[in-house]
Amino acid sequence: MNVPLSLNESATFTKTISESDVYLFAGITGDQARNHVDEEYMKKSAFGRRIVHGALLVGYVDSFHLAPRLGLASEHAFHDSRHAKQ
Repeated sequence: MNVPLSLNESATFTKTISESDVYLFAGITGDQARNHVDEEYMKKSAFGRRIVHGALLVGYVDSFHLAPRLGLASEHAFHDSRHAKQ
């Protein structure tokens, strides 16, 4: 189901990204760059801490069912939170 956002409508989600999320993603992709996995190194950077892989964040878009709302293909069933029981 493709349910695009209407004008002045928004969609949000919250996900706490854990250390294990980052390390597992780094292991799967082979992207072991220091900016993702070396906390001590990144403490000295302008960011002050490690940064999450951009591709990991993009992966969450589909996981949280925003892809259909953005007009993108998704293999997951669409869940419209406007109709979810509170």
